[in-house]
Amino acid sequence: MVDPAQALANEHLDKGRALSKAGRMQEAEAEYRAALLVKPGFALAHNNLGYVLSKQGRMEEAVAECREAIRLKPELRLTYSNLGNTLTDLGRYDEAIPAYRAELKYDPRCASAYSNMGRAYQGKGDLFLAVAHYRKALEFNPKYAIAHTNLGITLLLQGNVKAALDEQREAVRLDPTLAKAHFNLGNALCDNEEAEAAVLAFQEAVHLAPQWPAARYRLANLLAVRERYDEAIAEYQQVLSLDPKHAKAWMALGVHLFMRALLEKSRPAAVAAKEAFEQSLKLDPHNREASKMLRAVNRTLRVRIRFPWPWRK
Repeated sequence: MVDPAQALANEHLDKGRALSKAGRMQEAEAEYRAALLVKPGFALAHNNLGYVLSKQGRMEEAVAECREAIRLKPELRLTYSNLGNTLTDLGRYDEAIPAYRAELKYDPRCASAYSNMGRAYQGKGDLFLAVAHYRKALEFNPKYAIAHTNLGITLLLQGNVKAALDEQREAVRLDPTLAKAHFNLGNALCDNEEAEAAVLAFQEAVHLAPQWPAARYRLANLLAVRERYDEAIAEYQQVLSLDPKHAKAWMALGVHLFMRALLEKSRPAAVAAKEAFEQSLKLDPHNREASKMLRAVNRTLRVRIRFPWPWRK
């Protein structure tokens, strides 16, 4: 006999999955909570609720939901992965590693569990064990692009630039849509002094993940180093449209706007630079360089008011 409550809970669960896949996390959360209202103790709903809470940055709530799912159904393997990933994102690596080990008890050949454990060891600073776990993941799944790119990150941290580049290129080959791999390839190319190739890698990461502030910020910095200042300014502005609390982006934007103001004799650029430095200081009041630059732009604006000269609009 079909349990009507379970059938209704399953409907909410399916709706929640579809919404989560579409990135509509708040709506997905509502569906999972509805599933739990009609079917308390539904372990899979607790697990999925934990996942969407983590994606909303509500990490402690996510941990609680995952732990409840495990209490209700200890054999639900994917919950250990969700719990471990959330704890890793919180920097609680010593708690995350046992979660991944528990996952491996249910699936000893789970490549993602080994890769995730590698990420936790990397977070702890144990690069040797991180590499070992990434290689174990690739032993079970040689085509696992995420493990390749994570291994590449760790190899780069160890100073093995050539091997890191090989791993990142393999990750991109296996999954050309993986923005993280293009981003990490860009970092490795920078360390190998291949700046133009790195620009292309970061641009592809931004193309694949346009809402990713870190990728845009890295691209902006490299464009600035390459003296492509207008492009750099545009990217810093994009970063700040996505993350208005990015103090370093405000600082960098201010520097380049001030440079534009001086080179082009543009008062609007100087005013915009002043506003950028002020925003940077609001977010990081102890930034001495931002204070210094703000004083400089204020002096420039005062001088131009007292001694008019041909400011461009």
